[in-house]
Amino acid sequence: MMNAEKVEDGPGPGQAQPAIDLDYILVEEVGQFGKYQLTTLLLAAVPVIFAAFASGEYIFTTARIPSRCRIPQCDGETPEFRPSWLLNAINGTSLNSFDNCAKFANSTQQHPAPPGTCPNTLFDTSRIVDCEAYVYENTLSVVYDFDMACDEWRRSQIGSFVNSYEWFLALEVIESTVGAGAFSSCYILVMELVGPKYRVPAGAMISTMFAVGQVLLGFIAWGVPSWRALTRLLYAPQLLVVTYFWILSESIRWLMSKGRYEESETILKKVAKVNKKQLSEKSLEALRTSAEVEKTREKVKEPWLVVKVFKSKLILFRCIVSPVWWITNTLVYYGMNINAVNLSGNRYLNYVYVAAIEIPGFWTAVLLLDRVGRKPVLICGYWLCATCQFAFAFLPEGYEGLSLTLYLIGKFSIAMVMTSVYLFTAELFPTKYRHTLLAFASMIGRVGSITAPLTPAFAQEVWEPFPSVLFGSFALLSGLLIFTMPETWRRKLPDTFEEAEALSRR
Repeated sequence: MMNAEKVEDGPGPGQAQPAIDLDYILVEEVGQFGKYQLTTLLLAAVPVIFAAFASGEYIFTTARIPSRCRIPQCDGETPEFRPSWLLNAINGTSLNSFDNCAKFANSTQQHPAPPGTCPNTLFDTSRIVDCEAYVYENTLSVVYDFDMACDEWRRSQIGSFVNSYEWFLALEVIESTVGAGAFSSCYILVMELVGPKYRVPAGAMISTMFAVGQVLLGFIAWGVPSWRALTRLLYAPQLLVVTYFWILSESIRWLMSKGRYEESETILKKVAKVNKKQLSEKSLEALRTSAEVEKTREKVKEPWLVVKVFKSKLILFRCIVSPVWWITNTLVYYGMNINAVNLSGNRYLNYVYVAAIEIPGFWTAVLLLDRVGRKPVLICGYWLCATCQFAFAFLPEGYEGLSLTLYLIGKFSIAMVMTSVYLFTAELFPTKYRHTLLAFASMIGRVGSITAPLTPAFAQEVWEPFPSVLFGSFALLSGLLIFTMPETWRRKLPDTFEEAEALSRR
């Protein structure tokens, strides 16, 4: 916006020029959301979709494979997974329901079994022992390649084209890191290029593209279930993104912060031309002058941020509480994605449903945040999620349709919260430290995304409903903590610590 202050060293003697910023240029001259911004958004959508592939492909490449113990006395060179004699050797109720990780101990009467048979006299049904080797139903996942049939913890830690578990794990970590960086870069690039009026919808659109990427991932994995072929299919096209170096423009704000004004002005002129707008040289000069003044302005020496935070009980409390919301968000969001493939029914379609339901969640938040306020949206979102999680955890067997419905409503709720919590957290902190304190909360929140891949192992090894109870408990707690915060809806963004504290003294 146009500011009232005058730039002292204007373009000529005795002249003063109003200090303006990039938002003023976007709003008043080149357009807040024209053809140029739309093109950038569409181009950015492609790497965002690829980032969704990177964040979720391990759910399929490391998926569980049904397994059973190899029975040396009876299994041949190419053993059948469900032979008719299976329940003689392994505890179970049917050929579709048996112990995957243990077998009956050998009896004292060991004699050669006729081909295709395995008499129960070979086994002592009063004693159960762990498997020494495994037979797998298929070879579609790395679980087969690295023989992780019942090693749920090693499987859950993954999250390529190698023959070593350690290398596979390392590459998955690198892959997820790069994928996350691609999403953040595209998000920031689009947000900086659109005007203030369109930033919330543009952000929701980027999130929507991420969800679309997850939906596509589910369908691709369904069509190409073998993990090596799937990996090649997902990542080979991503080499095309290298061409973006010549297609996408660099961040104007970043160029200006580095003093590269000619390049930033060239991009702004291009934006104006594509959007069929007029950009005046006078505005460009004022923008350059404002940036120079901001860079050379003498900084007032202030206490270290940590000291300032600890001196303010209200801000310190917000710094303690806000990371809990972020831990909840990442834990529940990614945890529900990961556990979706373990729901009853077609695991690929379940993953698609759970990803697709995010889209209405994102846009519901956009519709409600400026109509009912931040706190009601967040509290209702967290508590609706918690209700669905607890109901899903303790729902009796036999209600598959209702179970899936509860799961989807829970994912819809956390998607709505994900969109809202960015805005709410930013509005609680003063302008100068807003990005730093928001980044702090988000960084601590990564504890949730680190823990999420381990939740299937908790379900397998500890208690089957444990993940849902964990998700519900965190969502319930986060909803309660929102009550302790001030409402920021229709309030001026705080510029100082004093103004941020005043939000709680309304």
